Amino acid sequence: MLTQERLNAMALELPGTEPGTSYGYPAVKLGKKTLVVWSPKWNAPVFGMDFETRDFYIEADPETFFTTASVLRAVWRRV
Repeated sequence: MLTQERLNAMALELPGTEPGTSYGYPAVKLGKKTLVVWSPKWNAPVFGMDFETRDFYIEADPETFFTTASVLRAVWRRV
């Protein structure tokens, strides 16, 4: 099962990434942009992306990917 620790470790292996925070939660950033943050409320990773990409993922697999009204610019992934 994917955990916050494992996800962050994998993301930090990518070139140019660094640990940071987003909304007070541990995150992995690429420059000033958040690449991924773990939501303890949903027990799910949150990936930052543009609206078109977000909509593609949600349409392709709505059982896995979703968004919330408070974070419309991101997509959540159920794990």
